[in-house]
Amino acid sequence: MEKMVTVGGREILFRATAATPMKYRNAFPGKDIFKDLMVIDSAQGEDGSLAFENLDMGTFERIAYIMSDAYAKHVDFESWLDGFELMDSMNALPDIMSLWEDNMTTQSEPVKNV
Repeated sequence: MEKMVTVGGREILFRATAATPMKYRNAFPGKDIFKDLMVIDSAQGEDGSLAFENLDMGTFERIAYIMSDAYAKHVDFESWLDGFELMDSMNALPDIMSLWEDNMTTQSEPVKNV
């Protein structure tokens, strides 16, 4: 799945596929996207608002980078971040999280064994 998201006044293509977790592990050795997503989920209140004091900016930045088209174009992580103001990427968090959640939802019907 993919989605165009405005970040810092620029349109950025974000993509979530079955390869996203592998790309994340390859780009950030020792990191696991599922564990990092749980950290983001735990920082969200019941109303969906984000408690920034409970969130490590690096966690979200890594996820956003891997899901962006920058990774596919081999733009390094630090150069990608340099293209934004501090809070630009945080404003895109709801769109990126919904893209990931949509990707995790199956689109096929289960096959019944008869």
